[in-house]
Amino acid sequence: ENQKQSNDFVIVNGILIEVGKYKCTDGHLIIPANVTSIGYDVFDSCEEITSVTIPNGVISIEASAFRDCENLKDISIPESVKTIGAMAFDDTLWLEEKAKQEDFVIVNNILIKEGKANLTDGHLTIPNGITEIADDALSYWSEISSVTIPGSVKRIGAGAFEKCKNLEKVIIEDGVTQIGDLAFAYCKVREKDVSIPDSVTEMGEYVFAEDDWW
Repeated sequence: ENQKQSNDFVIVNGILIEVGKYKCTDGHLIIPANVTSIGYDVFDSCEEITSVTIPNGVISIEASAFRDCENLKDISIPESVKTIGAMAFDDTLWLEEKAKQEDFVIVNNILIKEGKANLTDGHLTIPNGITEIADDALSYWSEISSVTIPGSVKRIGAGAFEKCKNLEKVIIEDGVTQIGDLAFAYCKVREKDVSIPDSVTEMGEYVFAEDDWW
């Protein structure tokens, strides 16, 4: 097992899995250059972090990696990042500001959160060019009644629209290849009412799970 343990971080096979004695200098966190993945929950609730530099070569930022870093307002994310996990940046100043300024919070063509987008009669059109809707990205958005997902989107993440309780119409265009677990769970829409394109090669579990209490 390729494990590097320094006083600062524990890194296993390129995955930063634990913080050791690392201290932010003036609130600035620098991820080591040999990291390819920032692990689940690693910096959750680190209130002292105000800015982060992520080196080119990092491919994934796992779920809740920086969640509840409530003073984090500046993040440098390289183009090498291809995957961003659920709630990776939730409850940070960075995400809060992005959501106020933009229709959607998008990183490297990955849609990670709704912003100030205005819906017309409850209809949401995912922008063309988006390649992934991250896990849990648009969950609990009760204003959505219908959504169109373009073929540029290759992956609809797990729980991407989960508990959008008024969502009753879903149009998935040809080109989408993967739909994650619980992607449209606990919405009004039913699987029989959605045309799944032939391009979809991977369907998760409980994609259209129903919930009796709605």
